[in-house]
Amino acid sequence: MWSKVALIFYTFHAVFSMMYGFEVKKQNYEKVAYYKIGIAVAAVLFAFAYRPVDNLAFWLSVPHVLWSIFSAVYHYSIHQMNHNKK
Repeated sequence: MWSKVALIFYTFHAVFSMMYGFEVKKQNYEKVAYYKIGIAVAAVLFAFAYRPVDNLAFWLSVPHVLWSIFSAVYHYSIHQMNHNKK
């Protein structure tokens, strides 16, 4: 059961990553920030859903989760700084 839940979260992660790429290409940085948040949330949910399946895989995914959270905070803060200038 947990592997199916993890696969659903991984699918969300993949879709958000794909959409992030499209928005970067269009230079729509507001949506880029929101997709980065979606990627971070999906990474966290995927890691915790996969933990009961394979504990080692969970710990190996922790650096990716931390990087996703950092990237989401970074992109959102830049979006907020640019948004406040308008």
